[in-house]
Amino acid sequence: MWVSNVFLMCVCLVAPARHPLLQHDIDADMKLPSAAMALSEAQWLALVPDKPSRAACDCPNCYGGSQGINVFDWSVDRPDEMKCKTCGTVFPNDRFPEDQQLTGKNARGETIVFQYHFNEEKNIRHYLSASLAHYRRQWLVEQCLALAKAHHVTGDEAYARRVIIALVRIAQVYPHYPIMRQWQQVLEFSASQQPPLKWDAGQWGRWRPAEIPEKLGDAYDLVYDRATVGQRQRIESDFFRPTIEAVMATPDHTGNLSAYYLSRAVRIGRTIGEPRYVHWGLHWMQQTIRRGCYVDGAWHESPWYHAVALGGLKWSFRNFDGYSDPPGYVDNLTGRRIDGFDLERDVPLMARCLNAPGVLDDANGAAAVIHDTFAHKMLFTRTPKRRTASAIMPAFGHAALGRGEGYHQLQAHLHFSGSHGHAHYDNLNLAIWGKGREMISDLGYTLSQMRYWTTCTAGHNTVVIDRSDQSITSSGDCGTDCDLLWYFPDVEGVAVVEADGRRGYATDGKGVFPTRHDVTRYRRMLVAVPVSDEDAYIIDIFRVRGGSAHDWLLHGDADHDMSATCSLPLMGKRKWMLESFDEWREPDQQWAPSIAYGMMRDLASAKTDGSFNVTFRYVDRPDAGIRTRVFAGDGAEVFLGRSPSVRRTGDNDGADGHKVYDFWMPQLIVRRGDATQPLSQTHYGFHAPPFEGSEPLSSVFVAVHEPFDGAPMLESVEVAAPHEGAISIRIRHNGKTDTVVSTPDPRRLEITRQTPAGKSRWLFEDSDTHRGRIIAATRRDDGATHDALITDALLPTDGKLDGLWMIVTHGNGYTHGYEIDRVEEQDGRRRVILAHDHGLVIESKRTREVFFPHRTIEGTNAFTIPMSTSMNTGP
Repeated sequence: MWVSNVFLMCVCLVAPARHPLLQHDIDADMKLPSAAMALSEAQWLALVPDKPSRAACDCPNCYGGSQGINVFDWSVDRPDEMKCKTCGTVFPNDRFPEDQQLTGKNARGETIVFQYHFNEEKNIRHYLSASLAHYRRQWLVEQCLALAKAHHVTGDEAYARRVIIALVRIAQVYPHYPIMRQWQQVLEFSASQQPPLKWDAGQWGRWRPAEIPEKLGDAYDLVYDRATVGQRQRIESDFFRPTIEAVMATPDHTGNLSAYYLSRAVRIGRTIGEPRYVHWGLHWMQQTIRRGCYVDGAWHESPWYHAVALGGLKWSFRNFDGYSDPPGYVDNLTGRRIDGFDLERDVPLMARCLNAPGVLDDANGAAAVIHDTFAHKMLFTRTPKRRTASAIMPAFGHAALGRGEGYHQLQAHLHFSGSHGHAHYDNLNLAIWGKGREMISDLGYTLSQMRYWTTCTAGHNTVVIDRSDQSITSSGDCGTDCDLLWYFPDVEGVAVVEADGRRGYATDGKGVFPTRHDVTRYRRMLVAVPVSDEDAYIIDIFRVRGGSAHDWLLHGDADHDMSATCSLPLMGKRKWMLESFDEWREPDQQWAPSIAYGMMRDLASAKTDGSFNVTFRYVDRPDAGIRTRVFAGDGAEVFLGRSPSVRRTGDNDGADGHKVYDFWMPQLIVRRGDATQPLSQTHYGFHAPPFEGSEPLSSVFVAVHEPFDGAPMLESVEVAAPHEGAISIRIRHNGKTDTVVSTPDPRRLEITRQTPAGKSRWLFEDSDTHRGRIIAATRRDDGATHDALITDALLPTDGKLDGLWMIVTHGNGYTHGYEIDRVEEQDGRRRVILAHDHGLVIESKRTREVFFPHRTIEGTNAFTIPMSTSMNTGP
């Protein structure tokens, strides 16, 4: 009755009409929310829970769905029950009684109790009634916004009343809510019942990004003028302001979801006339770009989370449209005021970063599948490419050698980013796009029980040492970052990239050598070589030294069925690649650990000292596929079988866990060495014990990948046994012979093409004459004329270095690549003017990164400029 009485009081105190202040998406012909109005006020208010609700809850009968999110159906017609979408079981029921309790205290010292059902076998708690409360609350929130819009369209105060009494009721109960930690299988009282909130904690929200209410804030703007002063005071002081202040108490707000809750603070701040919230939101949105993006514009996690973070910012900045601070206001945090916010003027970095990873898109316009990226997502409404060229995100760490037009576009991806959140154990992973499909796939992002398989090293197309996962590090820690060694995007049609990824096998994940497996070499070079306007092949050289076993892995297309054949006489039938002493645990939920080699199944095998080929063909297009010629040296074992492709379980961001074994892809393993080391589970996956052998294993894996549609174009591939890491390959095609020679130290690659009409030659090498130290740097963002690196080395200024890539090794041993626009002389020194911002501030022997990961690096910066030449003696 209190709510009803307050609604009727103080009508004379209603402020003059001036809201809504914000832009709202309202359809004048909207369907009016009759179901909400059909409830009595008591029924309506009963939907507001008296304690936090539970967003994630698995069905204890079938465990269908993903992460326990939205696995039940709920209807206002039957408000006290929910039904599993997968198996149809209705809850609550006597089979799954909530006869256990979780008890704790809120900030006021009041005892709060949550009932749950406990599955002892799986050690999972099912908070069914708290989950039911979540579905009820979720519907109430949706209806509040619908009712507020209906009031705006019709002017009917009955709609506004429903919203206001719900908000007042929420303001009554919210101060009694405890701060809870929620995450998939976790629900527990936060150790501290006072802000700041941990990332996975909240009172109103299931985690910090959800604490500030979005839709209720918008509903309040639409009905603001119908509330009394007393109602506003209670709603704002006991609900809206505390949610914002609780989030503000956290010192950093630069995560991939920050923009979403920052924008809510801005919208509510505008609604209640609090410019402090508006400035706080703007400040941290700007910081999110600078602190979260590399200098090349890429968000530090993955293309998908780039879209999440930058897409959220793009939307959030719209909330400042038309905003100016009250007269005379200057914000304490920013030291400024806002007068007519302008995105281009106030946030110039936004345009640079917004679509940065788009240069790596697949030919069909979908985002490149890197780390936690859902496959085939057209981020920022991008479109298919007409033509592909080589592209690189040098700071993020990914290159795609590309060529061709239309259906014949080719991309060979080399990944070398290390890990900074939402990452995979995938240094030097390979992916290939050709003939309209991703023929060699990265599995990407899944939220099913196959999550670990898609993230582990063995789930990628790379080399696994001692069957162990690479390390993975937290965001901002650069311990697993790779080093770019070479990048030549196009030298008369030939493209080359090489990177070093040995930090992935570092002892502690911090790049400290020697590594756990005594890995002193872990390099991969890709070379795209044209054969015609329509076709090309890819040379793939992987050099590795360390540990006692090397597994070179290759799997096929994760989206289409493929057959696999091998030129070797494969024998036997091996159930999986587990060793006899391995313990298999079937994954039954997301992140459930299981040794990845148990996913490689139904294998036949052979031994070889020479070359062989394997061909993956499409079942629906048997004339198309990819043929790979492989040389691994003496004593190599070859296994060919299959592994789960995962992607086709449905929508990857809600994969149906019951279908994860319905779809498979061909799986090739080429093994050298002794793989009998037992594995143990660690924080970073599964690992063998530290290497203790007298001499670490050294391997050179050579592959030539040939996408085809019709007859394969390469007639023969011959690989000479490597000598001290040097490789010689002879490739015959269409009456031509390509001879390829590659040496590791010093790095040198020579390709000679002999044709009946003459000879062509490409040479790539490190140059002793084009190296030196960097003594200073200038940036246009700091007021300089150019983005430039200054050196006292006597580099040529005649244009010979234009378009090449300078490889800079910082004082900490990490490298980065920068494209040279031109070299100029100034005061006896050379200014290497770059095509893009380098993001460095160099002060004596200290270098500071302006963008992510914001390291301060001691020591000098050395550089080398790898060189290339080409010649053609034919007609």
